[in-house]
Amino acid sequence: MLELPHVIVAAALFKTLPAPLALPASLASHFVLDMLPHWNPHVNREITRHGHILPLSQKIIYLDLVLAVFFSLVYSIFFTSGLAGMYTSLSCSLMSVLPDVLQFPYYFAGVKHPLITGLIAFQKKHQFDVAPLPGLLFQAFIILLSLLILYN
Repeated sequence: MLELPHVIVAAALFKTLPAPLALPASLASHFVLDMLPHWNPHVNREITRHGHILPLSQKIIYLDLVLAVFFSLVYSIFFTSGLAGMYTSLSCSLMSVLPDVLQFPYYFAGVKHPLITGLIAFQKKHQFDVAPLPGLLFQAFIILLSLLILYN
């Protein structure tokens, strides 16, 4: 799943759960969301077939990261109360994307650490990948549902 839905779900969890529970729930939500139908660039497949991540996939990944960081910052600065709320909200965002962020050294720097390759193997086993259109539509649905929770 793209990073933007992960951080928006994390914000909804931050809003609905007490602070101590929102952090592990945000991390757990990453794995739950990845088991739902979705689409994202298949960087592992691209590296295997082409020896590198394709330029379009790189653009999608970078745009998604910028949007996820932008949403996380705007939500934490303008829609939480106090520094504790802001930091907890940002921490929830980080926890929700942490499994993907930990894979960046593998895909973008060629680091083949056993913990990273193990995480990648685990993630691949639990992905529910679908074609781009239904996968992106389902992610849009997840985003809308989470925004309804956030703003009600």
